[in-house]
Amino acid sequence: MEGIVHSTSDWSRIYFMMFFIIIMVVMTIVVAFILQAFSFKIKYRKEHPDKETDIKTEVEVSYEELMALDSKFCVGLEPGKPVRNFQVYV
Repeated sequence: MEGIVHSTSDWSRIYFMMFFIIIMVVMTIVVAFILQAFSFKIKYRKEHPDKETDIKTEVEVSYEELMALDSKFCVGLEPGKPVRNFQVYV
């Protein structure tokens, strides 16, 4: 920093000090947010052990789309009929 101050002006020293202070404050807030979210997740799992942690999404897929993926998904299915309780875990 001193070399840059020597070759430019004293404003560069102020710039670097302000940059350091702002970055330290922002990083402190970000790290505190991450730690708080992590501790909340641990506390929630301890309080609710019976809750299911898998994320489920319902998607409507046609027979032709299933056939395009792989024929193993279409065992026992017929074209034009809806599929119920079909789950794929990725």
